[in-house]
Amino acid sequence: MNNTNEPKNGLKKSINFFRFRTPKKDAEDTPLRLKKGSRLHGSESGEDSFTLDKSYIDSPIVRFFKKVKPKQSGKTKNIVDNSSTLIETDNQTEKSKLQDDQFDFYNVEESNQKLPTYVSVSVALNGYHLPSQKNELAEEGSIESAKNLQSSSQDYVTTIKIESIAEPPEVAEKFSTEWGTVSDETPEAYKELADTSISLIDARKRLAKLLLSEHKEIMCDDSHTTLLQVNGHGDMITKNIGKLYKYIDNCLKGVQGYGETTTVNDLSSFWFGVIQPELDKYSKILDKADKYRENNYKEILQIDDTTKVVKKVQPKVPANKKCVVESEKIKQQKAAREEKRKKFLQEMKKKAISSRNNETLLQNTLMYHRKILIKRCLITVSFSFFIIWLSRKIFFDKAVREYPSVLEVKPYNKLCVVVPYRDRLEELEEFVPHITKFLEKQKINHQILVMNQTNKYRFNRASLINVGFLESDRLRCSYFVMHDVDLLPLNQQLNYSYPGIGIVRHISAGRYHPIKRYDYVKFIGGILMLTMNDFKNVNGMSNKYWGWGLEDDEFYLRLKESGLAEHIERPENLDTNRDNTFKHIHGKERKRDYKQIGNQREMSKKRDRISGLNNVKYKIIKQCDMSWTPYCNI
Repeated sequence: MNNTNEPKNGLKKSINFFRFRTPKKDAEDTPLRLKKGSRLHGSESGEDSFTLDKSYIDSPIVRFFKKVKPKQSGKTKNIVDNSSTLIETDNQTEKSKLQDDQFDFYNVEESNQKLPTYVSVSVALNGYHLPSQKNELAEEGSIESAKNLQSSSQDYVTTIKIESIAEPPEVAEKFSTEWGTVSDETPEAYKELADTSISLIDARKRLAKLLLSEHKEIMCDDSHTTLLQVNGHGDMITKNIGKLYKYIDNCLKGVQGYGETTTVNDLSSFWFGVIQPELDKYSKILDKADKYRENNYKEILQIDDTTKVVKKVQPKVPANKKCVVESEKIKQQKAAREEKRKKFLQEMKKKAISSRNNETLLQNTLMYHRKILIKRCLITVSFSFFIIWLSRKIFFDKAVREYPSVLEVKPYNKLCVVVPYRDRLEELEEFVPHITKFLEKQKINHQILVMNQTNKYRFNRASLINVGFLESDRLRCSYFVMHDVDLLPLNQQLNYSYPGIGIVRHISAGRYHPIKRYDYVKFIGGILMLTMNDFKNVNGMSNKYWGWGLEDDEFYLRLKESGLAEHIERPENLDTNRDNTFKHIHGKERKRDYKQIGNQREMSKKRDRISGLNNVKYKIIKQCDMSWTPYCNI
């Protein structure tokens, strides 16, 4: 049978085990905090030792070590502190004394002389007998039996753990601060400016949270709201700066592709156009928070400019000159004042009676004139309706009555077909009759607007579409389609009905377009339909494209930025193909304008955030309805 009195794991408890621990204390760690600036230095014997400051010589841990210090023997104990093993070595020849404020370390190198700002040293007394040959056993990785350990000499092992603890985040001393400025027009400079701004904002937010937790009970409502604004507005600015980091990464990586490159000018525009105004507002909130903090979080009264009143000081009557007043004279003055008061009351009664009579007369007069005015108004309105009815019967001819008015309200949607045009009369003469018959078969209420550019500049298709939108809005169209004059739809399955808000319908999809090179995902040229509201939300098309091409690709980026690119609707499952879905009537003798002048190539590949529907300028030279009055042009 096993002896229950034998020590477990081959170790025997020391007689001093319960001397160092009480039942109330956990037998693991005893914490000790060291002050900032404590150093590790080499001792005279060449061993690394840890020395406490003089102010900590009489600390509780020092007194603790004085109690548990074993009797000096001919052996010196050296401790090597590792994360996995603890090795004790015996030195028979060298005898060294450890001061009460020193501990030996073998695992600390000379290169690590400076301790962190704050460390936690935990000391645990194991209180077991350990053999003097433990270093040999540790190397072999084995433990002898308890019988061999009982005969070994008595030593004590101290385990010391050092753990670094992170310093608390910085808290600002006051709210108001000066924001940094960009040192150079480079992405790195803007990133450094963004990092500095975020650190300043975080420090103010931490100060606001600290004050809210400590002084919330004594704060007035306005001061409490101001500190909440410090946190809320700071979070909003931090989100905007997060967007700037994305632009900076694009600028540093040099992302290529049409419309995707971000330049330093874009970073400058975003900082001074979006972030800097918010920082100015944030500075006002911070100044207000400092004022409340100085005023002990009480209400700040607005002090108005007070007007100075100069009081007239009557001269003091000398005490030796007493006024002598006759009693009879005072009685006469009182009687005179009483008579005046009675006369005044009598006059007021007479005036009141006369005013009542006048009011009654005035009311009767007003009632009489009011009745006359109502009769005249009724007669005038009746006569006006009669004149309007008579004029419509006599003066309006049949052609005018049948002409669709701009102000006419119809129970269904109206489509405006905007056709950018210049010097293509043969194609226009074929396009207008064809599209009219095509839309009439689908019973689409429509109106065709041919936008003819008459100036001497190069052809600007996007600007003509912007002008066509403004004219379509004036004609009260609910949706419109930008339509090339040389592309005629042939398949009646192509849908020209109202697409609905948030839907962009690309009728001339790449898989059915006569030209095969247009079959790519981002192609939206040829025939594109959307509502008036959606076109207005993306600010129309760019006005910087002169000549042929790329204005549709820039418009795709606007749709993508507004979220409409995800809802592009294209025709599918048609019973026709690329050869017979559309008819392309562009004459080969009419060459397209592919010229690239100056920096036009670079400008055409940049995203336009300046021009659009809001700043297009145009002047209508001629306006005529040839179907109604063909004689308007000679």
